[in-house]
Amino acid sequence: MSDDASVPSAEQAAQAVNVVLHGGKRNQVTVTAAQAGNGGRAEVKPADERGESGWTKTQTVWTVIGSVAGIIALGIAYLQLHG
Repeated sequence: MSDDASVPSAEQAAQAVNVVLHGGKRNQVTVTAAQAGNGGRAEVKPADERGESGWTKTQTVWTVIGSVAGIIALGIAYLQLHG
């Protein structure tokens, strides 16, 4: 949008919705509304780029650990039944 426009055009809004709904994996949308009163000034700055969150990495590590433990448990159970 241009700086002097207060409302996006219908085409810009449709494109934004299309990107959010059909754009790909892990899309992030940040909506910020700055307000100022009594002659004050409001300023909006872009958010920091953080990349992939630590939670996803932690979840992956625990999934791998749980899978390995499950395979080991199945192997021990098999050996107990047929041993």
